[in-house]
Amino acid sequence: MEKLKQSGIIILLLIIFTAIPSMASERDNKIDWDGVFSDQTSLFMNPSEPDITQEITLTLRTYKNDLTACRIRYCDIKEHFVDMTLKEEGSEIYDYWTGKIPSGPERKNYRFELIDGSEHGWYTSIGRMKEPVYDRDFIIIPGFKTPDWMKNAVVYQIFPDRFFDGDPNNNVKEGEYKYLGVSAYTHANWSDLPDNPTKCADFFGGDLQGIRKKLPYLKDLGITVIYLNPIFLSPSNHKYDTQDYRQVDPHFGGNEALKELVKEAHNNGIRIILDGVFNHTGSKHIWFDRNHIYDTEGAYESKHSPWYDFYTFREWPDDYICWWGFNTLPKLNYGSPKLREEIYAGENSIGRMWIKDYGIDGWRLDVPNEAGVGGRTDEHGIWKGFRRAVKDANPEAYITGEIWGNASTWLKGEEFDSVMNYNGHMEPLWIWLGGIDHNGYPSKMNVTQFDEYLTYTRADYYLPCVQAGLNLVDSHDTRRFINVLGGNIEKLKLAIIFQMTYVGAPMIYYGDEIGTEGDKDPDCRRTFNWDETCWNKDLRDLYKKLISIRNNYRALRTGSYETLYINDEKNLYAFTRFDEKNKLIIVLNGSDTEQLIELPLWKLDSNNNQVKELIYEKQYNIIKGKLEIEIKSKEGLLFLI
Repeated sequence: MEKLKQSGIIILLLIIFTAIPSMASERDNKIDWDGVFSDQTSLFMNPSEPDITQEITLTLRTYKNDLTACRIRYCDIKEHFVDMTLKEEGSEIYDYWTGKIPSGPERKNYRFELIDGSEHGWYTSIGRMKEPVYDRDFIIIPGFKTPDWMKNAVVYQIFPDRFFDGDPNNNVKEGEYKYLGVSAYTHANWSDLPDNPTKCADFFGGDLQGIRKKLPYLKDLGITVIYLNPIFLSPSNHKYDTQDYRQVDPHFGGNEALKELVKEAHNNGIRIILDGVFNHTGSKHIWFDRNHIYDTEGAYESKHSPWYDFYTFREWPDDYICWWGFNTLPKLNYGSPKLREEIYAGENSIGRMWIKDYGIDGWRLDVPNEAGVGGRTDEHGIWKGFRRAVKDANPEAYITGEIWGNASTWLKGEEFDSVMNYNGHMEPLWIWLGGIDHNGYPSKMNVTQFDEYLTYTRADYYLPCVQAGLNLVDSHDTRRFINVLGGNIEKLKLAIIFQMTYVGAPMIYYGDEIGTEGDKDPDCRRTFNWDETCWNKDLRDLYKKLISIRNNYRALRTGSYETLYINDEKNLYAFTRFDEKNKLIIVLNGSDTEQLIELPLWKLDSNNNQVKELIYEKQYNIIKGKLEIEIKSKEGLLFLI
């Protein structure tokens, strides 16, 4: 009987042990890189946004008993090495190594050195490296913090003239003025398409009162931040040719309409970001006054103008530097101290005024990389000063820039909080799912390349910048993504599942959630169709559900991101988001066929025998540490472990 009991215990132990695949658990002069992981979320870096007085504790995860030693190599003003200690409380699968970096104001770069007997290796922001590459170290910027509210945001971009007409009395009247030789007018029908080709003089009547009236719609969708394209006085429908930075265009309702919008939005838990076009003005601006509108003398009218040095003339008055050759957009010259006072440095500067007096929550900066002195570009001193002024007005204000490529030179803690993530989010999605890049050129990317692109672009920036980035799939400057995909709604849904679960703040371009189409500008700036019978309600329901899921699980906002599964042949991709409280898995099938996939859930160090899929609300069984699922073509699934 006793022997039988012993046999039963042995069999039971074997069953339990074999339910979890065996790990590399030997100190065998061979590092098992599959188990190595670290990032800068709160699980692996504490504090995750240190000030200059705080000691920093770093953590590295490895498979159980895999390493003989580990240390941190970091640089501030010189190189240092810190031995790491194996934490007593590990898990059945993983060891956790910790080490501390002392406080100090200096920017720090670090990586981990892993040792298993005779084998050494490095772990950096892009993962394993056999040989050190210093520009891929993790970055720490003590004292630099991005707004937490943006890390947790869902952003909605609105082109004001095309969203909703809340007050027809302020619409542009027929023949009220001319722009580029064309009489400005308001379309008789909201459902018309924008003039194409455009002279930017056709309006539809959208205004700030209209946005205010539609706040309940946005709140129901789950939106927490509105980013408005330019709203300041301007003759064009796009308003990137500012005529007065201190006046909201009366056709949008004027300054009082903005104040009312901000107040009501805040009452509904929604913040407001404005578009700051500070690289150039319009030629009708009082500072320039090419059209002789004002009683004062603009730079175009007199070399003795108080604003003459705000611009750069090759030969006054007609040969001046302008944005991309458009003579209606004269470029500002930040060599002028007085201009800097007006834009940001003065106590009542434009950058400060709208935050202090109207309560806006931040700025999106238009083409900030092109601003400079005497017609030149990339003058970082401008945005360093701008940041100091804005953060002085409100330390929680958000600053983001329109940078289409690598923005690391603007994200060193002295200028922007983050950027519109064209490079690290929109571009890989367009290539992987759409087969073209943002310029419209054919391009291809398999899942391995997609994952590598994401890894490298995340590693370009300090993590708080990534978490506060605006993750878009399209905007007022691009084709609508549904057009890029040739109308394929299933591909669009796949992209939205990724957008709502990736690192950074998802940004929805108005109307995307109901299936609004649009080709290149101006077609991408169609009106929002408020006839619900024309909406793609399945698509909107998916947006709403995913936003709700994102808002319910902090791991999807500020948790770790780790690749779990890649299959190039089947075009399958899976990754996990996890924090101290929750673990989630996102599975994407980019192929044209249904696929069977087996996911190694044991890697998530979970003892659960079931998982819940959150989009379709279905339960799945975990067998021997693995999750086996059938996933439809162009389908995405989201599991809570």
